[in-house]
Amino acid sequence: MFALLKKTFIIILHLIYLAWILYILYEAGTLPTEQLLYHFLAMAIYGGVLIRGTAFTVKKDYQKSLKRR
Repeated sequence: MFALLKKTFIIILHLIYLAWILYILYEAGTLPTEQLLYHFLAMAIYGGVLIRGTAFTVKKDYQKSLKRR
């Protein structure tokens, strides 16, 4: 049950990230360059943390499954 909740949470975070990317691409022509730069910088940081966090949880679950065998 907890694994399903974790996977659902990760998918929701990815969908939020996708919505943010689409918003920035849509509004890119109207935002000031400095604000656009900060958005892309924050998206890069958020994406890196999201990838690293997802990899950490998958690795942890994999190691637990190996211990159970």
